[in-house]
Amino acid sequence: MEQNLIIPGLAENVHEADVAEVSIKPGDTISEGDIVLTLETDKAAMELPAEFSGKVTAVRVKAGDKVKEGDVIAVLEIEAAAAPEADDTPAPETGSADNGTTDDAGDAGDA
Repeated sequence: MEQNLIIPGLAENVHEADVAEVSIKPGDTISEGDIVLTLETDKAAMELPAEFSGKVTAVRVKAGDKVKEGDVIAVLEIEAAAAPEADDTPAPETGSADNGTTDDAGDAGDA
């Protein structure tokens, strides 16, 4: 599944920023929190971390571009959707453990 990395809200009263450096390229695999680019405004420079993990399939910005909130930085191929399905499978096994709990409760009543 593809997911867009976008420019989040910038600082108050800042409507656009210059891309100073792009730290990713197509084919890179990045993790949530990895720095994907550096933005500069009149007042500050800030590093922008990835919001999620995946493989970079396209980069939509380059150094020198002006960007604003909501602009697409890059497109990532993510596989995280498969992980929750694997987590759901063990859930029924915990139901059989409840039978043991019921037996323990019966022992407590006998005491």
